[in-house]
Amino acid sequence: MKSLLFLFCLAAIPAAAQQPTWVHFDPTGAFLVYSNDAMGNRIPDFSYAGYEGGGVAIPASIVVQQTVSPGGGDDTASIQNAINAVEALSPDGNGIRGAVLLNSGTFQLAGTLDITNGGVVLEGMGTNQTILHFTGNSRLCVSVFGSGNRSTVGATYNIVDNYVPLGATSFHVGGSSSIVWGTNTTVTADSDIFTNGTLLYAYNWSGTNQTVNGIAFTGTTSANPGNVAITGIGSYYGNYTSSQPPFSSLSQAYQNLLRGAEYNSGTATATLTMNGLTAGRVYAVQFWVSDPRGGGTIGRTETLSGSNVVVLAYNVPAATGGVGQYSIGVFTATGSSQSFSFVGSASTQINALLVSDVTATGYQPVNPPPPPPPFSVGDTIVIQRPVTQPWIDAIGMSNYWSPNAGLQFERTVTAVNGNQIGIDIPLCNPIEQEWCTGLVYQYTFPGRISQVGLRNFQISADFDD
Repeated sequence: MKSLLFLFCLAAIPAAAQQPTWVHFDPTGAFLVYSNDAMGNRIPDFSYAGYEGGGVAIPASIVVQQTVSPGGGDDTASIQNAINAVEALSPDGNGIRGAVLLNSGTFQLAGTLDITNGGVVLEGMGTNQTILHFTGNSRLCVSVFGSGNRSTVGATYNIVDNYVPLGATSFHVGGSSSIVWGTNTTVTADSDIFTNGTLLYAYNWSGTNQTVNGIAFTGTTSANPGNVAITGIGSYYGNYTSSQPPFSSLSQAYQNLLRGAEYNSGTATATLTMNGLTAGRVYAVQFWVSDPRGGGTIGRTETLSGSNVVVLAYNVPAATGGVGQYSIGVFTATGSSQSFSFVGSASTQINALLVSDVTATGYQPVNPPPPPPPFSVGDTIVIQRPVTQPWIDAIGMSNYWSPNAGLQFERTVTAVNGNQIGIDIPLCNPIEQEWCTGLVYQYTFPGRISQVGLRNFQISADFDD
């Protein structure tokens, strides 16, 4: 059996008479000054790792809500019950519920103490007075964990800088997709159907094959009809129709083309992947949404996302018999597939899709809406530096490592200037286009807890080596 003793200490380091170039004290001796190399790299500033992001004093006094003394036996349940009681209290304006005070003495614990709600402080009378002695088989003494996991919100964007240096607090991002969508266009006649370039494939979700303006659409009722794969939606409906104009004034073939859809009730985001592409070729994609039934569907819209966004109306005019809208986007394939996302205001759906190779014609989208700022000040984001095979090979670790998600830094957006994003805490690793493309996405973590403290006690644990 071995006994482990965990102690925490800080050492003050006085400023040297001759200070180093990379980091040194300012003339007052109160602050550190960092220097950059020719590429902008600097020694990481870890002062942001402190309480509340650093520079904020840890609360010296927390209201004691529960007090526990050693019981002479297994004290796990008595301490856990006290923690549970404080977790059940309402937090104050700073998110703090209160403290569990452990009196002087040695507490014997055969189990793990769990803190699963924020605002709870577990504190003793001092590191030499309150001792938690863990006797169980688990090496986990105190667990601090909320609920759920971090979830991605919206699109993932690429970092487009050739080099983001160590210690950087800003960088530039590009679109989440290379597709540039043209303006939203209201359905009018067969001539809406795109005929520019060489047709790759076309689908409609009526369940029957349709030919409109000389273009043959394959009828399907599936989210995965062959060259296209859709996730996020998976229901089928085949009666999006009306006997009222202007929808009833369309050709019968065009009406049939739009009468079915793959859909999902609610505001789920769908992702559509176009396959069978050739890297370097330029493609146009035409996307339709339509629901002329009226009633509760009046006024519904759908948003297509790419390097810009375009909003399509389900019915124009917003009445029974109103026709839908379409948009034509253009992109250069970087591989054999390309994806984009779409989401409805009340129901997410797709009625028809067409993909054409326009490399030779040079087609450009019509009046594309400008790309929106990808993030806003205050957004919580993850900055990811993936581990790629070229980088693994370059550092001689191919026998030990394989490509993976790599480093993921959680930050908060502090500034947005076009596609330049400012962040609150410097990056602790450079991101080099030579080896990888950095990724940025917004996240949410509602189950994460905060304002949890462990202080003024000593932990010892017995375990088999």
